[in-house]
Amino acid sequence: EDTLRRLLDHGWRPAQGPQAISVSLHTQAQEASDVSSRKNATKPSPQRSRSCSTSGKNASSAADSSAPNAHTVLADVPDLAQLQAESAALRAKNTELVQAQQEMASQLAAVRKENAELRRQLAQTRRAARQVEDIPPRVPEGRADEAEESSDASEPPPEFNAVQICGRMMEVYGAPIPNNIALEKRGHLLDAKMKDFLEVIDRAIQVTDLVSGKTLLKNFQEVQDRYLCVFRESGEKLKAGTTKRFFFEPSPPRRGAPTFCLDFESHEHLVTARPGTRLDGALGLLPPRNQDLLVLYEARDNKLTQMWVAPDREGLGKDRGTGEAVVAHSEIFQKFLEVVKLRLPKYQTHFHNYHEVDSIG
Repeated sequence: EDTLRRLLDHGWRPAQGPQAISVSLHTQAQEASDVSSRKNATKPSPQRSRSCSTSGKNASSAADSSAPNAHTVLADVPDLAQLQAESAALRAKNTELVQAQQEMASQLAAVRKENAELRRQLAQTRRAARQVEDIPPRVPEGRADEAEESSDASEPPPEFNAVQICGRMMEVYGAPIPNNIALEKRGHLLDAKMKDFLEVIDRAIQVTDLVSGKTLLKNFQEVQDRYLCVFRESGEKLKAGTTKRFFFEPSPPRRGAPTFCLDFESHEHLVTARPGTRLDGALGLLPPRNQDLLVLYEARDNKLTQMWVAPDREGLGKDRGTGEAVVAHSEIFQKFLEVVKLRLPKYQTHFHNYHEVDSIG
C-alpha cells in the first residue's frame, strides 16, 4: 500500500480497476520477496568465503605451477623438420664414408700391384746376380784409358779369319726352331737365333749377285729382314751344309788384312719371300725348296763385311769326285777369284773337300 501511495504521489494512474491493482500489488510484493530470498541464499558466509578464496588461490597456484611443466614437455618434443635435416646429414656422412672406403680399397690394390712388381724385379735381379758370378774389377775413370792401352799393348784381342766366322754363322743358321710349340716360346727362340746370327754380320754388309753384279741386299737391315723370314718360315726343317771350301788369306799373314771363304753350300727346305716383294715375307712366300749355292765371304775385324752369291748350276759342290783342280779351272770359280785378287793381291789358297771327312754317328 505504501508503494501504491508513492506511485500515486508521483502521478502514476492505473489503467485497470482496484481489483487488478491489488492483484498487481500482491504479485509485485511476491516477486520482491522471492528476489530477497534469492539474494540471501546466494550471499556467502564469511567462513565459506574464506575457504572458497583459499581453494581458489590453491587452484590458481597449481595451475601456475603446472604451466611451466607443460611448456617444458612441449619444448622437449623435437621438431619434424629438424629430424629430417639431421637424417639427411647422416645419410650424406654415410655416403662420404662409403666413398672413402672405396678409395682406400683402390689404393690398397695399387699398393699390392706395385709390391708384386717390385718383388718380380727383385727376383730378376737376384737371378742375374747368380748368373754373373765373375765380374771383372771396376777400373777408376781416371785409369780406364790407361788400363785399355796397357791391355791392348800387352795382349791384343783375338782376330778370327773367314773360316772361323763362317763356321760360327753356319752353326747358328742350322739351329732348328720347332713349329709345334707355343708362339711365345717360339718367338724367344727366334729372337735368340737372330741375335747370334747377326753378331758376325758387319753393319756395312752388302750381298751382291756375282753374275749380274746387282746388289741383292743393300744394308744390314735388309740382311736382317731376309734371314728373319728364312728362320721363321722354314722352321725346324731348315738345314744347310758346306761340301767344299776355298780359303784365301794374305801372304804373308798380317793383322787387319781381309780373309775370304768360297763355300759350296747345300740348303734344304729353304723358304724366302717372293721376288720383288718385301724381304720379311709379309706380301707372299715361295714354297720350300732345296738350293745349291756358291758364296764368297769377306771377313775383316771379326765380322763378315761382304758376300757374293751365285747358283751352283754345274753341281760342283755335290759331286764327291770333283776335286780342287777341276773346280779351280771352272768358269764360275775364276769369276770369284777375280774378286779376291782385287781385294787381296797377294794371297795363299787352302782347299777342303768335306765329302772326304768321315762323319761319326
